[in-house]
Amino acid sequence: MLSNRIKQEDVEKLLKVLKKTLSTYIKFPEKGCSELFEVKSIEGNEVFKINIYRGNVNRFKYNIGALISKDSIPHMVRSFFISR
Repeated sequence: MLSNRIKQEDVEKLLKVLKKTLSTYIKFPEKGCSELFEVKSIEGNEVFKINIYRGNVNRFKYNIGALISKDSIPHMVRSFFISR
């Protein structure tokens, strides 16, 4: 019987490649700082602002938020924390 599961070591390799790829395109902030940049939707009709904040106490903790403006008012679309 074939399994659709992948090995843990393959998952870790994939995550390392993704992290390396992201760090090539995104400037992650220094400890206690944030970076704000704009991205366009695939259709190109919406522009989002992405804010990445790096924790001041735990340098491995990040808060990433996506914002979209409607009528010049920014709205939070999604926010989440990541930690290594």
